[in-house]
Amino acid sequence: MEVLVVDDEPAVRTVLTLVLGKAGHKVTVCDSGAGALDWLSCSDPALALIDLSLPKVQDKSVLAAVRAARPALPIIVISGMLPEFDAAMLKREGMTVENGVYCLAKPFTAKQLQKLMDAALAQGGPAPG
Repeated sequence: MEVLVVDDEPAVRTVLTLVLGKAGHKVTVCDSGAGALDWLSCSDPALALIDLSLPKVQDKSVLAAVRAARPALPIIVISGMLPEFDAAMLKREGMTVENGVYCLAKPFTAKQLQKLMDAALAQGGPAPG
């Protein structure tokens, strides 16, 4: 399965590439939202892992821009800041399972990541409106 990883931290990209590659996934990494959108214009991954704290793209969050480019793509938001967010804020930002967005707080284990990836792929992207 092809997985897109978008994170501005080289160490995080490296670890995710190793973990996902070991699990048999093809991994494409981007260090910016703009790079991810360029890559998405000609590719169709099964899943995206996106860091929450990336700079905005075209006045949108990277999450919103990726969602606009690929409405059905399951997305896992990864961030060390997630515990600071409350449920209402996450919902306002569109980070809900109903929107095909799953959240995983850093640090996380390979087992936690794989479990959430399985759930995201089983559920898919946003529920039809």
